[in-house]
Amino acid sequence: MEPSADKSETATMEDEDEEEEEMTTWERFVVLGLMTCGSLSFSLTASLMLPFLPLELNALDLPGQLLTGIIFAIYPLMTLLFSPLCNLLAKKVGRVPLLYAGVPLQLASTVVFGLAEQICGLGASIWGTSGWPTVVLFVVTRATQGFGAALANLAIFAIVAESFHASLGKVMGFNEVVIGVSFMFGPVVGSVLYTAGGFALPFLAAACIVSISFPFIILYHKQAKPHGAAEAKAGEKEEDHGVLKQIWLILTWRVALTALILFLGMGAFGWVETILSLHLKYDLKYEDKYIGVIFAVINVMYSGFGPVVGALSDRIGYKSIMVAGVSLSGLSYVLMGPLSPVFARAWVALFPKYTFLDVERVWEVLLLGLFGAFQSMLLIPTLPAMKESIGENLNQQAVK
Repeated sequence: MEPSADKSETATMEDEDEEEEEMTTWERFVVLGLMTCGSLSFSLTASLMLPFLPLELNALDLPGQLLTGIIFAIYPLMTLLFSPLCNLLAKKVGRVPLLYAGVPLQLASTVVFGLAEQICGLGASIWGTSGWPTVVLFVVTRATQGFGAALANLAIFAIVAESFHASLGKVMGFNEVVIGVSFMFGPVVGSVLYTAGGFALPFLAAACIVSISFPFIILYHKQAKPHGAAEAKAGEKEEDHGVLKQIWLILTWRVALTALILFLGMGAFGWVETILSLHLKYDLKYEDKYIGVIFAVINVMYSGFGPVVGALSDRIGYKSIMVAGVSLSGLSYVLMGPLSPVFARAWVALFPKYTFLDVERVWEVLLLGLFGAFQSMLLIPTLPAMKESIGENLNQQAVK
């Protein structure tokens, strides 16, 4: 039986390679355009609020730091919770309907989020204040954004995985660069637009960016119609395994540990970035226009070190890079937190011509850059490490 299984798996891989070779340049362009527009717009929308949302909440006499963390966390939480449901929907109705539902839901939620203060302000005469109702609307719209992202992202990455069997690693590496660039420019764009036009303007601009996905959805829909029957057949095949059974088959301790590292690494961005704007404004006395630029330092370093980290991971192994990333990220927390004032005082004692504030500013911006580089070491090897840890419990088609 084993030789037959090996032959079958080899034949499947050969068929997948042939299928990718049969794709035209235009078809590849449409799929890559769909992926790029989705990653760009979703990441930009998620990150542009970070520099100014805490300040806006504080202006409403609300705990900006705490609420920003909650509002920021709702998006990935809803994406996580609804992903299994979206997987079932994709099998029932196909991927294209998920795109037609997910992207408009993201767009509408982004517009309502930006106009939340005005909407709640209209009803302030009834409930007396627009503060907490605005927060409730923030949470609800972020939740619907997360649901829309779950719908659209699942469809997009299933399409990409199906379209680029032989070169999936390169394509996903390119996608990581797009996401990194989006998170790099998101806070900068958000800060500039917030300063220029108030709270609503960044989100209205983000809604326009989300809309650039629509032409690629329509183009993909047109080119996917001839393959509809094949997709339905593939979906029926996948249903034989069942979602829970697939998860059980791949859940080894290595996969669980890698998933925990991924969870902590992604959480670190949220922990740092939700409190960073308040720290930069009130403790380090930065002007609003510079806060977004400092946020970009993290993502510039993350994206810049990405290719280097990927190459090192392939050469010396994923585990070593992840361990180094976890250790160095933890060290950066300590250096940025409790040891930052200690270092600044020591530097001023040795070189009195520098002020405490100037030293602390330079020190923390440098550490934020290192934090971005260390996060790339922590996060980038996780996906290939998971794939490597799955072993032979599932064939490649089932894993996807």
